[in-house]
Amino acid sequence: MINRSYQYDRNGNVTRIDDQLPDNEDRILSYDRRNRLTTANYGDSVFEYEYDDLDNITWQRTLSGIFPSGMGRNFKYKYDERGRLYEVEDLVYPMGEDRYHRYEYSSALGGDRGNVTRRKLAWLINVDQDYVYNLANQMTNVRAHVGGATLASYEYDGNGRRVRITEGTTRRLQMYSQAGQLVYETTTVPGQPVEATEYYYLGRHLVAQKTNGVTTYIHTDALGSVTRKTNSTGGIVEDRIYEPYGESLEVTTRAPQWPQGMAYTGHVLDNLTRITYAQARYYDQLMGRFMSPDPVAPDAGNFNRYWYANNSPFSNIDPDGRASCPSSGSQTTGTHICYDSPRSETGTDSQEGPSENQVATDKQVAKASRSGKLSDGTVVNLTAGSEEQGFTAGAKGTGKANLTGQRCVKCSDGTTRTQAFYDPSQIGPDQSGGHTHPNDHVPLPGPEDGRMARATGKTAYVIADGRAFAVEKTNVGYRVRLISGRPLSTKEAGAVRNQIDSWNQHKGGSGVTCQAGC
Repeated sequence: MINRSYQYDRNGNVTRIDDQLPDNEDRILSYDRRNRLTTANYGDSVFEYEYDDLDNITWQRTLSGIFPSGMGRNFKYKYDERGRLYEVEDLVYPMGEDRYHRYEYSSALGGDRGNVTRRKLAWLINVDQDYVYNLANQMTNVRAHVGGATLASYEYDGNGRRVRITEGTTRRLQMYSQAGQLVYETTTVPGQPVEATEYYYLGRHLVAQKTNGVTTYIHTDALGSVTRKTNSTGGIVEDRIYEPYGESLEVTTRAPQWPQGMAYTGHVLDNLTRITYAQARYYDQLMGRFMSPDPVAPDAGNFNRYWYANNSPFSNIDPDGRASCPSSGSQTTGTHICYDSPRSETGTDSQEGPSENQVATDKQVAKASRSGKLSDGTVVNLTAGSEEQGFTAGAKGTGKANLTGQRCVKCSDGTTRTQAFYDPSQIGPDQSGGHTHPNDHVPLPGPEDGRMARATGKTAYVIADGRAFAVEKTNVGYRVRLISGRPLSTKEAGAVRNQIDSWNQHKGGSGVTCQAGC
């Protein structure tokens, strides 16, 4: 039902998306020198963006009509001295008060901490709402600005995930997996049967949902955005096309009302507010900015705490409102699969994507994993009982490297492990190092595998169980990119994120001590 191919530039930016199905439009994308999206050509609709030196969007315009009326959009953004958006002038609309979209930051409601507390969208949208935040900067209430009536209230669990939603007499309860994915939801309306929905995933992508026994199949793009829903007979239930920053450009649905739920990059679109719940923060997809500052402190490379996906929304996602995880893995696997853990990250939400050389190296490691052979002819032996193998990897190929001191050890947490040492002097200036995990070892990056990335300052590769992983220490902490092989299960993804938590806390290691002898 979905068949797309992707092209990239030397910096890993998506430059073209070709849709292979009839009646669908290809997309051609361009970027400035700072890898910020400047033009997205959808065929019938062309979007343009301009930015200031602080990475704020200053202009958003369409060069052809995108609405049923045929009118386009021409938004001019205005910011205060603290970099907060306070007004967007719609230059398409005739002169008058309805020409302006306004944003306010009331201290009484939590705006002194940078949260948007009033959002007044004029003209066709006609939204005028107040937002109340708790001391953790979590949105707790939505009120009508005129009259002050409560429209919605939200409650959160200890992990900061929204678990209870009350809108009038309608109440929704939500449960999440260890990996942070919504897996179960109930909706209760007085006088009606309880609606229970289960969500099913392949890796991080939603593939199906079952509501009161009725299964709907979900089709997503490389970013994880829900683009189509089908029923058990293959009939189309809903189609959705997104603007570059996630606003719904076109929705075709057989449902009686505007669809809400999983939408852009797999996050939840709220009908009432028309904003996206991205777990740690709420995202205003119409304006392409978060409504609260990033809870992770900025460093010298990133002063903007409201921007979305580093202003490169086709190449990055924001998994939970804090970490922008690069999608460069898609160049090797055909699927965006990148894991990090904002629960313990230490920097900003601005993660650098792999360099051109690293992307080429990824491909060489992926090739070795698939073929079972390094470029120098060395066989990759993953047979149970075999020893781990070391290798070097570069843009031109992979080769054998020696591991020393390979032994079985007992550790203070009660586990036994295979421990080996890699001599970093074997790695050339433009190379990275890696090793294998035989089939009776951990099939994922292991407890100590972050140490090599930390010691060398380079990507450390792991080949295990038909997969290839890249382990990296970025400016926000550690991350794992799956560059070849089948997607991780929900359980495996949770294990990887827990492993990353441990690396972030223990300088790439596990924090346990081990002694020789099993």
